Amino acid sequence: MNLFIGNLPSKVTEQELSALLHMPEGEAQKRLRIFKKADRAGRTLRFGIVHVDNATDLRKFLDRNRSAELLGQQLDVREYMPRAIGNERRAVDWRTRPWLHAERRASERRANS
Repeated sequence: MNLFIGNLPSKVTEQELSALLHMPEGEAQKRLRIFKKADRAGRTLRFGIVHVDNATDLRKFLDRNRSAELLGQQLDVREYMPRAIGNERRAVDWRTRPWLHAERRASERRANS
């Protein structure tokens, strides 16, 4: 199981992030990785992924760090969900979920309840 940590500041290191998450020094080197990815606007996005052994430890991490802040930025801490191969950006049942916002395209309508 993995934990996703998004909206990382550009100057954050793995040591600072592990200290925020209260991870022991040896554990952080094995379980924590920081990734960089460029978005369409050319900005560099940074996010971290923490490997957690079981669901109870994952819930503890989530509860403890849900409103974490690092270097003045609010972090996005949630369970990591890998993208599906065929429909990488959406959940499997995205067409049947209710959608409360304005529709953008007729071909991508969701069920409205």
